[in-house]
Amino acid sequence: QDRNNHRCQQQQDTGSRRCRVLLMNTFFYTKLSSNGGYNYKAVKRWTKKNKLAKRGLNDIETIFEFDKFIFPVHVNGIHWCCGCVNFKRKRIEYFDSMNGSANMFFKTMRKFVTDEFKDKLNNDTARYKLEWSEWSTEDNKSKYPQQQNGYDCGVFTSKCADWISDDLYPDYTQQDMTMFRKRMVVEIVRGKTLDF
Repeated sequence: QDRNNHRCQQQQDTGSRRCRVLLMNTFFYTKLSSNGGYNYKAVKRWTKKNKLAKRGLNDIETIFEFDKFIFPVHVNGIHWCCGCVNFKRKRIEYFDSMNGSANMFFKTMRKFVTDEFKDKLNNDTARYKLEWSEWSTEDNKSKYPQQQNGYDCGVFTSKCADWISDDLYPDYTQQDMTMFRKRMVVEIVRGKTLDF
């Protein structure tokens, strides 16, 4: 999140336009879909203006002002995928390195966006026009890179969030995972992401 905030500030200074993103932690979707159901109440505070301000997003009032809302999805407690509400393209996106089903994910996120619209904007179409007939879903099954083992899903998910936050489509492969793991260790030790 800090890297995206920094890049957006740099773009503002130079007049260029960069993808504006809100990245959520691993608990977001787990809380939202607790016990296989739907629990908006568990996460509705997470996107309030004061919570966004604490993350350095002082000029943002609702998630509808972002280009993308990105978060990890923990599937059945054993597998990680990446989820994205792409407000810019009006699309709910799912990235699974093992090509699992996204049907429940799409239903859950559609409910979430609808509830956010009601809760944060009081259905105010002057501030944001939420017209589901203009939206689509994308499970990325034919395009997203696939893992060749049973343990790299977390790295695939982390890198996916990283790439799509920069408005890039992931085109890495299983062979890149060792390098990505080493880079992630360096980033954790340094306490910041690398920009190369």
